[in-house]
Order: sequence, then structure tokens, then C-alpha cells
Amino acid sequence: MKRIYSALALFAAAGLCLSAQSYKSVAVNLADGSKTEVNLSDDLSAAFDDENLVITGGDQNISVLRSSIKSFTFSEKAYSGIEQVDGGASAPVLVGDSMVFSGLPDGSVVAVYTANGALVSQAAVKGAYTLDLSTLPAGTVLVNVNGVAYKIAIK
Repeated sequence: MKRIYSALALFAAAGLCLSAQSYKSVAVNLADGSKTEVNLSDDLSAAFDDENLVITGGDQNISVLRSSIKSFTFSEKAYSGIEQVDGGASAPVLVGDSMVFSGLPDGSVVAVYTANGALVSQAAVKGAYTLDLSTLPAGTVLVNVNGVAYKIAIK
């Protein structure tokens, strides 16, 4: 019970710190070693019901089983969902309205998807490849090359 009240105190402190722009995200660390991280915003609210911690704010609505909560962690660095970025040998270079890849191994696949997952184009390539960005639809697109995705905003 003491842990629950401590959690409530932490969320109250997060609300106070939010107005001072001190914290950017809160992680709910679970007993199984996983975590759920929430970006803090002006409309963030957190409450416990009989069985769950319910966090709402913006477009996020997260419910975490109360008994599975181990601890909370606050961070000043906003969580992007990207744990590690690998710049490997075939990292692209933006040149004008093109995305240029070099050193792609034989059998490489460059696929472009819209934000909702629709396939826009796909090409099997080797060595150097230039993707013409001006032919892509406006909005957010994902360029996937051999399992590495690049998120691009097209105007």
C-alpha cells in the first residue's frame, strides 16, 4: 500500500515538475523487466482504479496492471521509441530531392511505405541506389532497407 501512495506522490510531483519543464517522460518499470514509457504533456493524468494504473494524455491511453508495477523512473530526455540507431555502411545521404544509398549488398530491398503501412514502392537493388523523394506522396513515409527503417516527412 505504501508503494501505491508513493506512486501517487511521484505522479503528483511529475505534474508539478511538468509545469516547470523539468521532466519530459515517465517510465513505469514492470516486475518482468519491461517498461512502459509515456511522454509528459500538459493534459497528462494518472489514476489508480481497483486493479490498474491508468495514464491518459494527448493520444495516449495506457493501462498497467497495478500488481505488475515495480517502480517509476523520470527522464529529462523525451522518449522517441528508438533504442539504438545503426548507421552501418549503407546509411543514406540526402542529396537534393534524393536519398542515396551506397554499398548495399546483393539482394537488398528498398521498400517505401506510407505512415498507415501501405506499400508505395519496392525495388531489389545492389551497390548504389538513388530513391527520388519528389515522386513520393506528401506526408510521412517509411523507407525500409534490409530491415532498417528511415522515417521521412515529405512536403
